[in-house]
Amino acid sequence: MQTDGHILVISHDVVGPRMAGPGIRYWELARVLAQSMPVTLATPNVAQMPDAGVRLWSYQPGVWDSIAPVIAESTAIVLCGDVLAWFPQLMQGETPVVVDGYDPHPLETLALFAGTPEQAQRHQERERILHIQCRAGDFFLCASERQRDGWLGLLEATGRVNAQTYQDDPSLRRLVDVVPFGLPAQPPQHTRSVMKGVLPGIGPEAKVILWGGGLWEWLDPLTLLRAFPRVLARCPEARLVFPGTQHPNTGVPAMRMYPRAVQLVADLGLQPYVFFGEWVPYADWQNYLLEADVGVALHFDTLETRMAFRTRVLDYIWAGLPMVLTRGDATGDLVAQHGLGRLVDFEDVDGVAATLLDVLAQPRAAWEARFPEVRAQLTWERAAGPLVEFCRAPYYAADRLQFSITKQHGVTMSISRQELLQHIESLEWYHTLDLGDGITTPGDYDHRPYLPYYGIPDDLAGRTVLDVGAASGFFSFEMERRGARVTAVDLPTWFSHDFGPCYQPDKTAEEGARYLHSPFSLAKQLLNSAVEKVEMSVYDLDPEKLGMFDLVFCGSMLLHITDPIRALWRLQSVTREAAIITTVISPEASDKPLAEFVGHHRGDGWWFPNRACFEAMVQSAGFAGWEWYADFQLDYRNGTPGPYHGVIRAWNTPVKPSWLDAALSPHPSAVPSQVPAASAPVDSSQALSERDAEIARLRALVAGYERGRFMRLMKWLRQLGA
Repeated sequence: MQTDGHILVISHDVVGPRMAGPGIRYWELARVLAQSMPVTLATPNVAQMPDAGVRLWSYQPGVWDSIAPVIAESTAIVLCGDVLAWFPQLMQGETPVVVDGYDPHPLETLALFAGTPEQAQRHQERERILHIQCRAGDFFLCASERQRDGWLGLLEATGRVNAQTYQDDPSLRRLVDVVPFGLPAQPPQHTRSVMKGVLPGIGPEAKVILWGGGLWEWLDPLTLLRAFPRVLARCPEARLVFPGTQHPNTGVPAMRMYPRAVQLVADLGLQPYVFFGEWVPYADWQNYLLEADVGVALHFDTLETRMAFRTRVLDYIWAGLPMVLTRGDATGDLVAQHGLGRLVDFEDVDGVAATLLDVLAQPRAAWEARFPEVRAQLTWERAAGPLVEFCRAPYYAADRLQFSITKQHGVTMSISRQELLQHIESLEWYHTLDLGDGITTPGDYDHRPYLPYYGIPDDLAGRTVLDVGAASGFFSFEMERRGARVTAVDLPTWFSHDFGPCYQPDKTAEEGARYLHSPFSLAKQLLNSAVEKVEMSVYDLDPEKLGMFDLVFCGSMLLHITDPIRALWRLQSVTREAAIITTVISPEASDKPLAEFVGHHRGDGWWFPNRACFEAMVQSAGFAGWEWYADFQLDYRNGTPGPYHGVIRAWNTPVKPSWLDAALSPHPSAVPSQVPAASAPVDSSQALSERDAEIARLRALVAGYERGRFMRLMKWLRQLGA
C-alpha cells in the first residue's frame, strides 16, 4: 500500500448494514481504493461495516469542524454536490476534488416534487448545487457514456471546456470519465431463505417477481401492478415482492409512490399475492436475488430515464437474474445488447404482462450462460479504474491552474494563478471576497464576520433580490449563494456620485470606472456568477424599468448621497415584499430625529442620522411596516475602528413576510457577540401619525419662537426711532 497520499471519500448518504445506492457506491469505491492507498470514508452517520482497510469517519452535515481534520490530511477528495453545498469551504482548499455525478439529482427532484408548490424552488436549489459542482471539480465521474455527454455539455456551458482543458487532453477524459455502478467480484451466495417458504403465501414452488430497490417517484410500479392480475390468471403461483419501501436515510423525503402502490394493490384485490418490505440489509440482498425468478425495473418516459443508470439492474446481472425492463435508459441498452432480459414500452400494461409470462415460462437456468461475461466486465475493481488512476497521482484540472478573465473591450485572456493574484492586487476592492481556490481579495471591509447583523435569510431560493450600491459585489454574490436571483445596481461612472461643486477629484474618470466596475466584473467571472449588473443611479430606480423584487438590499449607500429621503422612496417603489436597509448612523442616543451633516469636500459622506432619524426616514418611504434589526460598529479590515451602522428591515406586505425570519442562523464565521434582539415590528401608519403629531408640536414651538423674535425686533425699532 502506498503511503504518500490519503484519499477521502465523502458519502452524502448513510453507510451501514442497510443502505441505498449512494451509500453502497461510496463504500465499494472506498474499498477498492483502499487496496492500493490509504482511504477514509466519511459518512453522515456512524457507519458499522466489516473491516476492508477503510478508515471510517462520522461527520455532521454543515458543521465544518466535524470534517475539517480529515480534509486537512487528504491529497484528493471524492464527493457529490450535496457535500459541496454543506461545506462550501471545500471550494477554497488546496486539495484536488473529484465530483461524482452518477446520480441525476436535479432530474430526480423534478419528479419527486412534481405537482407540488415547492417543485420550482427545490429544483432551483438543485441547479445551484449543480453549478457549484461544475466550478469545483478537477475530475468528474459519471455512470455511462450517455451521462458523460450530458456532463460535457454542462461543463461547456459553464466554461470548463476551454483552451486549457482541451490542450491538456483533447478527449477530455482527464476531465470527465465513466465510473459506473459496479458488482462484487465474488458471485452471490445463498446463506438463508428469505422469501420462498418464509413469507406467508410464498411456497417453495412460487414464481417470485422481484422489484429491486425503492418505490421512487420517477419509477413505475403501477404499470406492473395493473399487469399482475393478467399474470396471475395464467400463472397462479406468481408472487410479487417489493422488499424496499422505506429509505434507510431518514433525511430523504417520503415518496408518494409507495402509498399509491399500496392503494392500487387494495383496489385490485391483490393483497394475498403482493408483499411489501421495509428495507433489506446489504448482506441479505443476495438471498432475495437468488430466490427470485425474474427481476423488474419499470420507469416513466422522462428526462430522468434518459440520464439514469439503474443500480438495481446491476444487482440482477450480478445474480444472473433474467429481467423485464422499460426501455430508454443505459442499463436497458446493456441488457438488450447481451440478451439478459426483455424490454417493454413505457406504461404498457399488456406488454408487461405478456413479457413477464414469457420469461417466467422459461427456467432461470436457461438464462445463466449469458451473464458471466457481462458480470466480469462490471466488477467494482474494473468500474473504479479511472478513479483509482486519478487518486494514485491527483492533479488539478488544467483550467484550475489557468484563469480566463475578460479585460477591457471584451478581450479574454488566459493568465496563470500568479498573474491572477497580481491582477487582483492591482485593483481597488471595497469588499473582501472569497473567490474560491484559496483566493481572497484585499478589501477595505471584510463583511463576513458581520453577516449576522444584517438579518439576511439563509434560504433565498427562488427569490429575486436587488442589491443597490453593490460595489465589489459581496452582498450580491452572498445572496446568490443563498439561492436568490440577484440584480446588482451601481453608478455608471465615478462622476455620477453626488459630489457637489466643492468636490476635489481624487480619481480620473478612467480610474473611477475601474474602481466601480473592474472588481465586480472579475469576481463575477471567477465565481461563475449569474448576477446581473445594471448601471443606474438610485434616484432612477423604477418598477417599469427594473421590475419588482422580493427583497431589496441597500447597504451603506445612503450616506454617500445628498438626498437619502428620495432614494428611500425609490427603494420602496421596487420592493415587492421586503427591504433590508443599512447606513452609517450617529451612535448618540436621542429621541429627536437628528442627522449630522458631514459634507466632506470629497463628497463621500453627507448625512449621518441618529437612530430616530433613520427610523423616520424609512417610515417616510411608505413601507407598510418595519423593525429595527441591529446596530454595530463595522471596523476596517486592518483593524482600524470603523463607522457605526444601523440596520432596518421593512416590508410592503400587510404583515412581515414569514420567510424573512424562517431561516436566520449565524454565519459560520460570525463574531462572538450576539445579534442584538430585533425591536418589535412597527406599523408605519401609526408611527407616522405619532411622528406627525411630534412635528406639529415642534412647528408650534418654532412658530412661537418666531413670533417672539418679531416682537422683540419691533420693540427695538421703536426704541431706535425714539
